[in-house]
Amino acid sequence: STVLETKELKKFIEHREIKAEDLALLEALTRFSSDLIREFHNFFNLLKDRSLAELENQLKNINDGQEERQQFLSLLIEFAKKYDWIVAYNLIRVLEKIARPENKIN
Repeated sequence: STVLETKELKKFIEHREIKAEDLALLEALTRFSSDLIREFHNFFNLLKDRSLAELENQLKNINDGQEERQQFLSLLIEFAKKYDWIVAYNLIRVLEKIARPENKIN
């Protein structure tokens, strides 16, 4: 069973009409640590339409050695470009519920 079959994600995919072609992207976003995800708790609801530009700005100014953050930002940008900030905000909420502190990208 995959993470996409968890109750929270199934509901999110259905309600937000996430396209089949974006499920791999969604699954990739679930692999990051909850600490990193939690940093974006109020990001989208505070920045709203400016969210995407700010994500891109953060990615551009990333420090060396921040591979996990860099990958997370890249995937989040890809997701936010396809869906709007409200869906991205919902996504962070769902990820917060299912992510674990020990998650590590390989």
